[in-house]
Amino acid sequence: MVRVVIGTLSVERASEVNTPEQAELENTLLLLVKKEDAADVIVTSSSYFPTKKALERFAKEINKLANCTTYIIATVGALGDDLVYAVKPNGEFRELAKQQFNVADKYNAAEGNFLKSLHRRYFKVKVEGDRELLASVLSCGEINAFQGRLAVEARHRDIEDHYSKADLIFNPTHDRMGNDGVLIAKRLHLSREIDNRQRCYVSVSNWETVNKNQTSKAETLHTVYSSNFQERNETMNYLAHNDLADNFEYRQKVVDL
Repeated sequence: MVRVVIGTLSVERASEVNTPEQAELENTLLLLVKKEDAADVIVTSSSYFPTKKALERFAKEINKLANCTTYIIATVGALGDDLVYAVKPNGEFRELAKQQFNVADKYNAAEGNFLKSLHRRYFKVKVEGDRELLASVLSCGEINAFQGRLAVEARHRDIEDHYSKADLIFNPTHDRMGNDGVLIAKRLHLSREIDNRQRCYVSVSNWETVNKNQTSKAETLHTVYSSNFQERNETMNYLAHNDLADNFEYRQKVVDL
């Protein structure tokens, strides 16, 4: 079993626009990576970076760090056109996924492209003792590739096969999704134990202050589910960083896999 420290970072949005300036977004994430107790993985909420160029600039700063060990799941783009990237501790980065659909009703039309994208979504996270964990991603409402509440199932066998192999599943979102009962059931499904292998699902959401009157302190703004928790859904620990502005929310959790 290996211990993984997972950090989640999201921002305030007003009318679907991030309220922090781009320089603040980059500097805040860089500050968290530089900390002595930096997480093994930091996952940003959807639409964190506005462009790939901004991500490239940030990745160059990561490359300059001498002892960085943090992997970053970074998001690029605007609502409806989101890309998810993995940034390695050496600053190398790779596109993992482009969001194919955002609600269940749009799944059928997007199924072909979603299935074709699955093989690109895997990446490996090296943790203590040089153990490698297999990770994958869902972008916001793509969790609707799974359906049901009492009995959750993937909408296609290839989807179930893909995500069942992952030890870690990261799901950045634009803001908190509704229908809590169904959402909890899907998250439990994605974090269940398979063949004595402990697994984990993580979501991280922004909070919308104009269109939805949301708050940064909602317990489910960031979630972590693991088959190895006593309670399958445990609250991400709030971390008070005096050097983080009020329009950022950072939380952290230790998971044993």
